[in-house]
Amino acid sequence: LVVDTNILLPSLSMLASVIESLRWTVIVPLPVIMELDGISANTSQLGETAKAAMSYLTSHVRSHSTSLKVQTSKGNYLTSLTFRTEQVDFKDEASWERNMDDSILCAAIWQDDHWSDRYSMLKKLYICISVH
Repeated sequence: LVVDTNILLPSLSMLASVIESLRWTVIVPLPVIMELDGISANTSQLGETAKAAMSYLTSHVRSHSTSLKVQTSKGNYLTSLTFRTEQVDFKDEASWERNMDDSILCAAIWQDDHWSDRYSMLKKLYICISVH
């Protein structure tokens, strides 16, 4: 599941339940982290919600590494949020990315292109082990 800032902020407790169930993998694109950092600087309720989201993500990205992943624009995953920004060139003529939302969409497309059905693979492995 690839989440955007607009999904993560109002649904943090639901996403936390999904992450902690260890049944799904939640992908947070790094641009979402960068947006949350910016929003958390606000003193409003939204800023406080962003701080809570960042606190949760920071504390769980390592301990729940199979169910929570932070993905860079290159498709790599961060093992911690110590360094949580990346240089994004929106002026690159070869790229269709023109803003942060485009970068988030690219992460979703990357996941779709590289997704593998772990359940089916594990089921086949279990069957092979059971037979032998």
